Parts: sequence; C-alpha cells; structure tokens
Amino acid sequence: MKRGPLGLTRCASLSPVHLLGVLLLGAVFASAGCASPDPESPPPGFELGVAPVFTGVFGELTRVSHRARPSLVRIQVDGKVFKPFSRYLLGVGETLFGALNPHPYWEWPYRVIRFPLYLLFGHLDLSSSRGSGFFVADDLVLTCAHVIDNAAEIRCQLDDGRLLNAEIVSNDVERDLALLRVTGLKGPQPPPLQLRRTAISPGEVALALGYPSREPIRDPMVPRAPFDEDKQIPNPRVTVGVVSAVNVQLGNALTRYVELDAALNPGNSGGPILGLDGQVMGVATMVSVGKENEGYAVPAETVLAIFAEHLGEGRQSKREAPESRE
Repeated sequence: MKRGPLGLTRCASLSPVHLLGVLLLGAVFASAGCASPDPESPPPGFELGVAPVFTGVFGELTRVSHRARPSLVRIQVDGKVFKPFSRYLLGVGETLFGALNPHPYWEWPYRVIRFPLYLLFGHLDLSSSRGSGFFVADDLVLTCAHVIDNAAEIRCQLDDGRLLNAEIVSNDVERDLALLRVTGLKGPQPPPLQLRRTAISPGEVALALGYPSREPIRDPMVPRAPFDEDKQIPNPRVTVGVVSAVNVQLGNALTRYVELDAALNPGNSGGPILGLDGQVMGVATMVSVGKENEGYAVPAETVLAIFAEHLGEGRQSKREAPESRE
C-alpha cells in the first residue's frame, strides 16, 4: 500500500500474473451466477411428476392408500326384473299403512294414489346399483350384502380398468356382508388386503377407501364433452378420520359396529376401513341420516367369524403357499 499526500491509501499496481488470476476467477463466478438454468431439467433432488415425500403420519397415510388402491374394485350390479315376493308383500303393507295413516296429513292424496300403482308395478325392479369391494384372497372379493341385493349380473372393475364377472360365494344379509368370486382374471393379480385380528381402539386413525358416486357437471352453461358415465376411469376416493367408538349397538343383535368420523357417501358401501398398519379394520356399511361425520363399519373380526371356511387360518394365497418338503 502507498500513502498519498492527503493521508489516503491506494492499491499498488498488480503484476501481470496476479492480474491474469483475478480475471480468470471473475470469469468463473460470472459464468456460475449468470448462466440461465435449463428449463427442461428438474431441480436437483426431485423428479418430474413425483410429489415430495411426506414424513410422519402424512407419509403413512399416503403409503397405506397407495398400496391398498390396486386391491379395490368398483362393483356394478344389474338387478333382476322382479323383486323377491317377500319384499313385494312388505312394500304392499308399507304403502297401505301410509294410505291409512298418512304423516303428515297433507300427503294423503299422494299416498292414496301411490297404493294402487304399487300393486300394479311394485313387483318390478329395474334399478342398478353400484358399490365398492376389495380382494381378500386371490379370487375372492368382499363387499356388503345390500350392494348385490337382487342381482342378476355382477361386474367388478379393477383399478387398471379390467372388468370381470363375479358370482356370489356366500351372502349374510343379517350382517350385511357378501363374498364374491371373480372369474376370468388374467394378467397381474391384485394383492389381497389383510383383515385385522387385533382389537380396535377409539382414537385410531381410519382411512376409508371406495368408489362413491360422483355427480357429473350438468350445467348447460358449462361447456363439456359428452361421456359415458358407465365407462369412467376408476378413481377411488380416500377420506381420513378417527375411530369414534367401538362395539356400537344399532338395533342389530348380531353385529356391533365400529363408528368413525371419516366421510362416507353412497357408493362407499363394501369398501375397506384401513388403519395405519395397512390392515382392514372394518367394512363400510352405512351412514347416519341427518348427522355429519357419523359412519359405521362391520368390524373385521365379524368378517373372519362369518367367512371362516373361506378366510380361515388354513387358507393361504396361492403365491404364498409354502413349498412341499419331501
């Protein structure tokens, strides 16, 4: 350093070697700071189209729902033309009682007209229903009995779009459970879900998976391309809640239900209720009318007790069957 006449300091002149080094160093920093990033290359540590990895409970929820999705099926049922005779007689009694004792009273004209119409056409059943189910073995699907009620044809649509026919193996109307066997299954085998054999406690996290019906946009002011509702791509819905109560009595002496606050909608019936361990705690069966976040499921222990001959300890998946030893 050299001192000037006013006491100020100034830099001494640099040698050519030092000057060349300073210029090279500046060029390196300039190229690193001013180079435009490649818009097509992803940031380091990320992959295109892949969400960031969650940790903790959120990561477990994502992992459980992702692994269970291939095991879900969307069930489509075409009903028989005629209802069972016992149900027809029950409907006759209900319509007759409604005409004799209307409530509220201003519905009396409607109920009087409804009675003869039901006598003529009440035995017909041209409706079709939809629900959910899931694999519990290589070719067995578990669902609710009311989903396949009065079914003439049952079809199960897998997550990858495959459509399979199914037949009823066992049906327990009192407990609202049914076991189906799919036919013509080719290609990748959906992994069966494991039914939980341990006790369920209130406060546990519960995931409800299924195929509730979605109302398409019908507003004429919203432009949209027409589509066939029966050929929609399978897109299950996942809702999360907690187990509100266990051993709930709802007037059925044969079943005590699991109550949960995860959102259940029409179409969720037959879908699994999973815990954080990935095991099935119950089968979604019904929701409370006029109340919010109050759904019910048949516990897995009831399923195991009813279908013991099909899902017992002795039954194993074909892929998991141990090799015989000489």
